[in-house]
Amino acid sequence: MKTDDNSHYLIYRVLGITSTDGQLIDGYQNTGRFLYKYAGSFLEEAASLCLKFKNIDGGKRLVGNNQGQRPKTFEIDFLDDTNAIEIKWRDATTDGDHITKELQRMKPNKIYQGNSIKRLTEFDENSVDLIYLDPPFFTQKKHSLFTRDESKKYEFNDSWDSLDGYILLIESCLIECRRILKCTGSVFLHCDKAASHYLRVSLDKVFGIKNFRSEIIWSYKRWSNAKKGLLSSHQNTRKI
Repeated sequence: MKTDDNSHYLIYRVLGITSTDGQLIDGYQNTGRFLYKYAGSFLEEAASLCLKFKNIDGGKRLVGNNQGQRPKTFEIDFLDDTNAIEIKWRDATTDGDHITKELQRMKPNKIYQGNSIKRLTEFDENSVDLIYLDPPFFTQKKHSLFTRDESKKYEFNDSWDSLDGYILLIESCLIECRRILKCTGSVFLHCDKAASHYLRVSLDKVFGIKNFRSEIIWSYKRWSNAKKGLLSSHQNTRKI
């Protein structure tokens, strides 16, 4: 360790730390790295042996991926009959890293509620196969809807101070979508005439013009003679 690069000792001197104390700090850091690398492996192996004591046929297994293309296999720390057990350890050097990663792993068949942009930041990158967005349409109106028995009322305000503010929100969401989307994944963005042309530009900006695939037109009939002019008769869904 004495032959290591000690250029960082300049920072120690600025902080008033002597070279002797600096060597002690480096020693403690190296000890921490050693424990993180080797003690963790030892504890995981000890846990596996304890599990194997209860089930001699169990153990570490590689299983094929039948849900997607990558990765081709998954490593299970301990497979006990049909129960897959993941072995983790945590000490002061990990700062709860395993727990953080576990929280970032999106669970199947689970509904996540809250601010969409904030929730998207919680998930791992390159982990989602398909994203469908049905954002506000920039109608500049307040929308309300009752349940069939009129027991509940749902509403949201689609009024904006400016178009720039609306586009900024959508692009912030798209940027997070691009981060968590797999390279083989798809994005569907639902919109209408109010801002569809602006959203197409935003999609090209975030995902690239070459990645645009198609446009789905949802056409519906609700013509009325009571109103003059052309009525809205379709909405758009853009696929990336």
